[in-house]
Amino acid sequence: MAGRSAATASFIILLMLLPLASSDIQPIEQGKGGLDADGVWTESVESELHSNWWSHWSRDKDRNSLDDRLEWLLDQPS
Repeated sequence: MAGRSAATASFIILLMLLPLASSDIQPIEQGKGGLDADGVWTESVESELHSNWWSHWSRDKDRNSLDDRLEWLLDQPS
């Protein structure tokens, strides 16, 4: 009985992975921009000045996905 449930579980997992293996999604390396609603590549109209705005305005300077102010508050004694 255990062999049959393992085979069924394996089949279900493979069945879920099949669409990923047959997908034709490819990353587009055409510079800055993205696909519009019709699937046509459109160049970004963002200026170079603001292309990395998150790096300049982020409160996560050590890039560990936590706000540095929150880290500071957590490090304070109770």
